[in-house]
Amino acid sequence: MPVLFISGTLDGRTPPANAEALRPGFSDSRTLRVRGASHDNELWVGNPEIAAGIGDFLAGRPVGDKALDVAAPVFARSRSDLVDPRGR
Repeated sequence: MPVLFISGTLDGRTPPANAEALRPGFSDSRTLRVRGASHDNELWVGNPEIAAGIGDFLAGRPVGDKALDVAAPVFARSRSDLVDPRGR
């Protein structure tokens, strides 16, 4: 059974080290490592190639180990940075 391990380099819940530790138990595995992604939306939508890679895997197309980048996270520098622009 083919397996695709997806992890973000800033992901504290499912870091790349977890995927690497599990891989020896799977004879048909690939990794999709997203550099700069945490366990939030950027892990899934931070780069269009992420969804494309997942789609290719699910469609049974050949997929190798891959590393992709997402934009660096933006950190709040003041209270006004924390205000929801939608007014919530």
